[in-house]
Amino acid sequence: VSTGILGGLQVAGLSITPERRQDLTWLGAAGMVASVGIALSGIRTFKERKTPVPHGFEVQKIVTDGVFSFTRNPIYVGMVGAVGSLGLLTNSWWGAIFKAYLFCVIDRLVIPQEESYLEDKFKAEYTEYKKKVARWIIF
Repeated sequence: VSTGILGGLQVAGLSITPERRQDLTWLGAAGMVASVGIALSGIRTFKERKTPVPHGFEVQKIVTDGVFSFTRNPIYVGMVGAVGSLGLLTNSWWGAIFKAYLFCVIDRLVIPQEESYLEDKFKAEYTEYKKKVARWIIF
């Protein structure tokens, strides 16, 4: 019995050739590079604007340029994307399962607290930013 993502596709009646396996590996590698790049871009932009990345420090300003112009949470986008990409790279369903779990925890527990803090601190400025830029990338 096959295991992992490829095994699941085989059980579903989809045959996986070695070439297709290589395609999934390339997809995982490309996803990992893009995900890490998005996260690092967010961290770099924070540092350039002299506002803290780690929790527990007071936010100095809302960062809305660079990667923050198309997602309000590039570091989280990168984290979730990297986990999913790792699943493709390792041919493991655990990547998809953990990606879904991580997404839910961040989306439902972490981000709402951060957004509440930012709305209290920056009022209309942050509310307008939220209207213009997606929490994730597409929604």
